[in-house]
Amino acid sequence: MLSLNTEDLWISLKELSGLFRFMPIIFLLPIPFTFYFIIVDKLLAGNSISRVFQIIGNNSVEALSGAAVLILIRSSVFVIPAIISYFLYSVLREIPTKSPVKTRHVMMSVSLGWLGITIISTLPYLLTGTLTSPIDAWFESMSGWSTTSFTLIKNLEVKPPDILFYRSLTQWLGGLGIIFMALSVLLRKGTVAMNYYSSDKGERKIKPSVKGTVIEIWKIYGVYTVLCFILLYLAGMSAFDALNHAMTALSTGGFSTHDANIGFFHDKPFIAPVLMFFMIIGSISFFVHFKLFEGRMRSLTGNIEFRNMISIIGLSTIIIVVLFFFKTYTLSDRSLLDAAFQSTSAMTSTGYSTVDLSSWPESGQMILVILTYIGGFYGSSAGGIKILRFAVILQVIAYSMKKLTVPKTAILRIKIGDRPVDDDELLSVFGFTTAYLAILAAGTLLLTYEFTTNQALFLSASALGNNGLSNVDSVKWFGMSDASKIILTFLMWVGRLEILPVLVFLSSLYVKKRTPL
Repeated sequence: MLSLNTEDLWISLKELSGLFRFMPIIFLLPIPFTFYFIIVDKLLAGNSISRVFQIIGNNSVEALSGAAVLILIRSSVFVIPAIISYFLYSVLREIPTKSPVKTRHVMMSVSLGWLGITIISTLPYLLTGTLTSPIDAWFESMSGWSTTSFTLIKNLEVKPPDILFYRSLTQWLGGLGIIFMALSVLLRKGTVAMNYYSSDKGERKIKPSVKGTVIEIWKIYGVYTVLCFILLYLAGMSAFDALNHAMTALSTGGFSTHDANIGFFHDKPFIAPVLMFFMIIGSISFFVHFKLFEGRMRSLTGNIEFRNMISIIGLSTIIIVVLFFFKTYTLSDRSLLDAAFQSTSAMTSTGYSTVDLSSWPESGQMILVILTYIGGFYGSSAGGIKILRFAVILQVIAYSMKKLTVPKTAILRIKIGDRPVDDDELLSVFGFTTAYLAILAAGTLLLTYEFTTNQALFLSASALGNNGLSNVDSVKWFGMSDASKIILTFLMWVGRLEILPVLVFLSSLYVKKRTPL
């Protein structure tokens, strides 16, 4: 018989308390935009600032007290989840445990944490009426924290700035969260990624201490975000749009402040190239970024993942352009830009779009599915199986072909760069890839009851790869059943955690109970 593994569960929950310790601060960050929303939208109401002072001067007590009440009520949608988070932190940290913390406990905490945070994060959407269904709110919340760009919010242009900033903030922090997890849990000693990114001296950390590594990541992430904001603003975005898109580009998240996504800015030609550059930046491993900040450019130009990414994006762009030429027999500069942008967005798992993909030929859509499947770098916020694993698979195929043409006595080794890949790691790569494809197939099969096979495959790959691109028209998308939303939410969760922590969590929940003889 199976029984609940309470010991491991309690240890994991106590570990989770550390995460909830910082959540109250995060939930309070959008409140300055609440002030802006109340003052500008409610008090200004299209008037000049001098006119507002006149309104307040004529009836200062009522005007100021009314604004204060509005701000207080509106702020509560962020204060309430902050209080809940602090309460959970206070309760979970007091859980008594006896056994030491092991890797499986960390993985269980990560899995539970992503579920817990996304559930609490539904409250601002529900309390403001932005979304009225708890399932819709959970879908939106999971899409944010998993850095997937799926959204169920209509008419983004008229939504309050605090809600728009809040959803962008979840992606920005979600991108950081998966980077921390990748560097501390998934990039373990002995893995192909850790072996490839370790130096000749055996260095396996960005900084010697965990605190130093966290601070370094924050610095790099912050510098890139500010730079992206400045360039987007100079390219023609408003300051608010530039801030939101800087956060969601760096995190490879893809949330936009407009229903048309990046297509809204089609008349501003420099915005798309800037976003493409920072989508690629966001999908590059933080091991590489750290070395770049030290001036070691060779760490990027000589990196096997970077070379493969640029080559695959370039090849995909050419193939898509050719496919469109044979369909329409016309080409334009916009066709090339759209093909390059969508290819970059798919491979970096960002999910921005400049066009309606439901109008694309299925062959072009399938190329994007492949790019979504491959994904970005290890140790980045990008999804997919990761380029390094894909490179190992290609090396195995080349190895198998060579074995057929060389003498049996010849010694061949599978290498990534100049580092050999051992048999255990090959099993790990193919085990992960097999699990990834099995979950993708299951998701596709479950979604075919509502979507065509092509649509189901595209949506499943997009959710599991934390991409968020969709080939479904808006009517069908917003009319999607709750069952499909739950399936896609589950795929986003599994894909964001790279399957292994979820499998460890599910397998560790129950233990076999010994029956007396």
